[in-house]
Amino acid sequence: LILGIRQPVVRAMHLRRACFGLLRFGTKERTRDLLGEALSLFERLKLWPQAVVCVEHLGALAILHAEYDEALKWVNSAKEIRTRSDDVLAKVVEYELRVTLAFETSQPAVLVDDGVTRDAVEPFLRAPRSRQNYFALQAAAALVRGQVSLLPEPVAELRQLHSILKSRGFQDLSVSALTRALVALGE
Repeated sequence: LILGIRQPVVRAMHLRRACFGLLRFGTKERTRDLLGEALSLFERLKLWPQAVVCVEHLGALAILHAEYDEALKWVNSAKEIRTRSDDVLAKVVEYELRVTLAFETSQPAVLVDDGVTRDAVEPFLRAPRSRQNYFALQAAAALVRGQVSLLPEPVAELRQLHSILKSRGFQDLSVSALTRALVALGE
């Protein structure tokens, strides 16, 4: 049905949106192919905000399947889009992928010092799910760097948000970060 849409940009946007579900429930190969098709069009048309969301999904897919070299490729792709477009979303996606990759692999070298400041992401923090992701990334980065003293604020936020969001799906990073942070804090 989606592939029959004649307008290429609309088709690519629908493919990207469909891949959000496919990322979690579809086959890796099909999801990667469809996201690659959408990404190619968005890059050709210089629609960087759409392209970076494809990169985010491709990076998440690689991390989900423990393809860490592939994930690093998508981190670098997000960085490249950020330098081309100076888009705050690209910076957020790069940061998210970097922290998640570092957390999954326990490799602090993946992290860089140009993290996303709270001011930069404030517009994204209104929705509970976005807040949960932000504080999970804060906790994950602190854990990877061994900065236990930075954990109390994200842990407090994650506890509160978990009580609100626990019945919703796909919370792997937030629950993993919360659990490891609680262990690091001796709780």
